[in-house]
Amino acid sequence: VVIDVDKIISLDSAITRLKESNIVKPNSKMVTLRNPLGPKVTNPGYVFGQRSTGYVKVDAITGEVSPIK
Repeated sequence: VVIDVDKIISLDSAITRLKESNIVKPNSKMVTLRNPLGPKVTNPGYVFGQRSTGYVKVDAITGEVSPIK
């Protein structure tokens, strides 16, 4: 699925929102821009972290920060 980069926040904005959020930050410098295929439709997001430290998603449309379980 193609991500329309004109409609998403920048990586710099996503990092800023992650730093400003009140959740545990992943201990990693890895980030992936993903657009999940299903089973339900969701916004694309920047996924920070790795398996050993946990994952956090910054919604690339709304900027909402949430842990991934």
